[in-house]
Amino acid sequence: MVAPRISHSSESVIEPINEPVAPGADASAAGPVSGEIIPAEPIEPKRPRVDIPADMPGPKDQSAKTFRAWANYAMAYRHRYDAWPIWNARTAGQLSQLVDRVGHDLAPAVAAWYLRTNNQFYVTKGHPVSLMLTDCETLAVQCQTGRQVTATKARQTDRTQSNLSAVEEAKAMMRARREQAGGAAC
Repeated sequence: MVAPRISHSSESVIEPINEPVAPGADASAAGPVSGEIIPAEPIEPKRPRVDIPADMPGPKDQSAKTFRAWANYAMAYRHRYDAWPIWNARTAGQLSQLVDRVGHDLAPAVAAWYLRTNNQFYVTKGHPVSLMLTDCETLAVQCQTGRQVTATKARQTDRTQSNLSAVEEAKAMMRARREQAGGAAC
């Protein structure tokens, strides 16, 4: 996904929109759309880039707050696990909170990104909506930057920081010794 841009002009910036992609569909056909003109007047909700299967559980009303986030989550879940995720009142509430926390435009991309994330904990638990909600801000940043943070990467970063800290500590000790040696000679 392309990282969001900041515009300093008064003209609107058109950002890519991630819509649900059916399993087995050509991903390039459902890639981000840019160059569309957003009118000032409200318009009807956009039609998904692929047909939503009739057997997909969850909201069918495309104007529903959680429709796009759920559709992306459900389609990506089905692609990964060959089954539909469970839809219930708790899932609906959690998706509504996801939209509230990361925004209506970013929530669908975060939902799809989450299912592509191979974090051991998410995979072990089966990518439930509850974990996506728990980590939604982190997932949103990863989605926007295109960088997954794995446990291995985190350990490598921690080791690097530990090494840098040890170097800084050694430098401080050497400075202290020099200062003591210089003060003793006076």
